[in-house]
Amino acid sequence: MHWVLSKNLKGDSAFPVLLTQLERQSAPFTLVGVVPFSGDVHEVDGDVRLEDITGPVFTCGKGSMKHVARRHNWTPGYIEAPDYVECLNALGDMMLNHDSVIGKLSEVKPIESRFFIRPVADDKSFNGQIMDVAEFLDWQKTMTKMEDSSTISKDDLIVLAPLREIYAEYRFYVVNGIVVTGSLYKSRDTVVYVECIDERISDFAQSMASCFNPLRTMVLDIADTPYGLKVLEANSISSSGFYAIDLGKFVNAINEMEY
Repeated sequence: MHWVLSKNLKGDSAFPVLLTQLERQSAPFTLVGVVPFSGDVHEVDGDVRLEDITGPVFTCGKGSMKHVARRHNWTPGYIEAPDYVECLNALGDMMLNHDSVIGKLSEVKPIESRFFIRPVADDKSFNGQIMDVAEFLDWQKTMTKMEDSSTISKDDLIVLAPLREIYAEYRFYVVNGIVVTGSLYKSRDTVVYVECIDERISDFAQSMASCFNPLRTMVLDIADTPYGLKVLEANSISSSGFYAIDLGKFVNAINEMEY
C-alpha cells in the first residue's frame, strides 16, 4: 500500500510517530501540499510524480484529499465517512443523538433553549457546536445569506440534538470490521489523549462495528454517559485525528486491509 499524506498532518502531534511506523513497516509514502477544498496539489516531496504511483493507494489528511484521490483514480484512495442518517437508522438508540432533528439549514427550527448542532455530511462545512436559540437564529440567517461564498448551502442538512451529559469520549479505528486501536480524547470538558485499554469500551465499539460497518473501514467515536455507552458519530478513517491510538496497529491494518 502506497500512502499519500497531506502535509497538514504535520500539525498533528502524532505525525512523527506515523512516519516512523510507515518506515518500520516498509510502507512507501509521499507527502503532498493540497489547496483546501479544491484537490489541487501544489507541492510534492521528493521526485515522485503522482501520475506514476501505481497499485493500491491510501490517502490520509484533510477532506480535500478525496478530490486528489478521485483525480488520480486511486484505490482505496480516500475512504469517506459512513452516512450519518444511515448510522442513525442502523443503530437507533445506541446513538447518543438518536432523537435528533434533521432539516435543511434554511428551514430547521430550534428544538430547546440550548442544543448541539452539526452538519449531516462529513464535509467540515462548519464545526459541531452548542448554541442557544438567539445564537442559532442569527447564525442561520447569516449562513443562508452568504451561501454563494460559503462552504454550506441553505439546502444542506444539519442536525439539532438535545444536550446530554458525557463522562468521557473515545475514538476507535475500525478496519475490515475489526476494532484495531482506540484512544480516550476527552474526559468531561478536559482534552486527554490516552490509548484506550478499557475492554468495556472497546468491546462496545466492536459490537457497534459489527452492527454497522457499510464501508469496512471507519472511525467510531464513543461516549461514556449516564445513559450507558453510546455512539457519537462515525467518521472518515482518511481524515480523523489520531489522538493516542497505536499507530503501528493502524498502519499494519491499512496495509493488510481488504477493499
